[in-house]
Amino acid sequence: MEFTRKLVYPADVETVLDMSLDAGFLAERFARLCRRAPEIRIDAATATATVTGGLDPELLPAQARALVPGDLDMTFTETWEGARAHTSLSVRGAPVALSFDSTLTDSPAGAERVVGGDLTVSVPLFGRRIEQEALARFNLVVDAELAAAARWLDARRP
Repeated sequence: MEFTRKLVYPADVETVLDMSLDAGFLAERFARLCRRAPEIRIDAATATATVTGGLDPELLPAQARALVPGDLDMTFTETWEGARAHTSLSVRGAPVALSFDSTLTDSPAGAERVVGGDLTVSVPLFGRRIEQEALARFNLVVDAELAAAARWLDARRP
């Protein structure tokens, strides 16, 4: 299922880029998603952040959760080239995958991030319905990310 979303961060593009590759921000960004503190790796040379950890199964739609035996290990990877990013999220053992591209631009309201991507649920017969629920959950996660970003940015303002 393809989707688009626009996010607005209360900062300029350079600050949001710095934030996106900050281990402290990533820890806060993923605290709500993971059952325990995630492992965070930042590769400054390639501007890539990788986050791995045990995903809270409650974040998956109930129909997908029923198909997953045991723990859910997720891998989130985001690579920046200037103000453009490619992001992917995979969950080992779950029939769900997310990938999207985004671009940051400065605006009077702050840094605008336009996100466009694809959410895939590979479950015969029920995949489309699960995708719709998963996309609604993705939007809740994005809202939580914006709140984490606002806290991170507020803590660094003079």
